[in-house]
Amino acid sequence: MTDKQLIFKDYLLKRLGFKNNDFTNEYIEYLSEIVFIHKEIAAIDIKDWDENNPKPFYKYDPHLDRFSPTRFSIIDFLAWEYKLKKENLFKLLEIHTDYVSATDLANYTYCPIGYSIGKTYKIPKNHLGDIGTKKHEEHRLIKFTKKPINECEKDYEVEKETPYNFFRNPTTKYFFDDIDSSELIFSGHSDINDTQFFINEEKKFIGQPDYIFKNKDGQYYVVEEKFKRDNNSNQNYFFRNNKIQLASYIYYLNQFNIDYGYLVYWLYNYVYSKVQVQDCKILKIDKSKNVEVFLFNAFDLVNAFNKEKVYNLKQSELSPKKCANCVYVLICGHKNQRINQVCLPYQQRYLNLFYAEYPSELKKNENEDN
Repeated sequence: MTDKQLIFKDYLLKRLGFKNNDFTNEYIEYLSEIVFIHKEIAAIDIKDWDENNPKPFYKYDPHLDRFSPTRFSIIDFLAWEYKLKKENLFKLLEIHTDYVSATDLANYTYCPIGYSIGKTYKIPKNHLGDIGTKKHEEHRLIKFTKKPINECEKDYEVEKETPYNFFRNPTTKYFFDDIDSSELIFSGHSDINDTQFFINEEKKFIGQPDYIFKNKDGQYYVVEEKFKRDNNSNQNYFFRNNKIQLASYIYYLNQFNIDYGYLVYWLYNYVYSKVQVQDCKILKIDKSKNVEVFLFNAFDLVNAFNKEKVYNLKQSELSPKKCANCVYVLICGHKNQRINQVCLPYQQRYLNLFYAEYPSELKKNENEDN
């Protein structure tokens, strides 16, 4: 960054209430590495595009039918966060429900602050979210495992002797063998089933898994897919919030007697600007006392927050890397470490800006030409 850009960045951080400490420095460092995923907040709808005065560094995206920026830095992100909070441009959710969803459980497990935001505001879309949605809609698990060999996915220049041979290895073979010998019962993320949710009236739970299968032994199981960018090809861990989401389907889909579930991480990279899945990691979760306690504790905590409307936050719960990777990072007013409590719904006062004098170095010199 230039000296003026650094000064402007520091000014924006002060306006957003950030303290000058290691937490802020680490947060900015982590966010800078992935900030491109938020570029769609600066996208321009085609109806608003001025052909006579086009903005530089924008490119038309035919998939989204809008113009998206080709450059998007940490300063752009902070400037947009400042603008959206100053002008109160975040949109409130209009529909509220008394049911606890699988997504609610995942959000709360990741961070109670994000849970409150997700129950209050519409989330601005980001690039990774768009990728995940599009990849889900491909139904790759059933399309490519059930097709003849010569119709398999041709994203990779490798010989495929069997469907999905590229992903079959000693650690994943059991999963693909199970899929190949099972009957598909339900598939979400489709035009037919997109509005179909499973409701457990006793638990006041609602959810929609990616897939429900019936195996050759007559057992039902669920599959939940996640699409993650693979920067090091060594992602062997599975996140607690994803595990709790899968566990909720196993225990709370009372329309079926679910015996177990699979959590699938499809790891992708960009190859010539194209998203290509290059690896997968599989976690199988069976019914067990540990899983049951893990799920029931989370469910009780969510219900308690819904009832009491207040969560007392410890600053030690905040993590700069976790904040930077949160889908609610743009809206969150807690990541500046100034608030020790979060209410439900998320309060407008959390989005207040802080005073900071505009830097003299950025003020236009009166002697400069207009």
